[in-house]
Amino acid sequence: MSQLLGWGVPHAASVIEDAGAGATELAANAIAHGRTPERDFRLVLSLVPVSGRLRIAVSDTRPDRLPPRPGALSAPPPEAEGGRGLLLVEALSVDWGWTADDLVNKTVWAELDFTLA
Repeated sequence: MSQLLGWGVPHAASVIEDAGAGATELAANAIAHGRTPERDFRLVLSLVPVSGRLRIAVSDTRPDRLPPRPGALSAPPPEAEGGRGLLLVEALSVDWGWTADDLVNKTVWAELDFTLA
């Protein structure tokens, strides 16, 4: 997460590892569930100093394929090979959710605490 280091977040801060895992899961979901031919996804990182949060937002072009709402996730069967990504995002984040405000895009986002204590 070189962007976080560039913003002055120390390499040893837990948000570095958590943000890497969260961004990876959201990007993997965009690839697996939000891909359309010849269209990419977009990942945006934002520091929100007032709230002490890092926001990870991944937009894709499949607003017709929406994830469950926060708090409505259920664990897959133990033998399942997938289905745990948003559970990880939910566990790492202070808040997460999604928006699909138009017919072309959806954005899944997660906010992580970036206090350095």
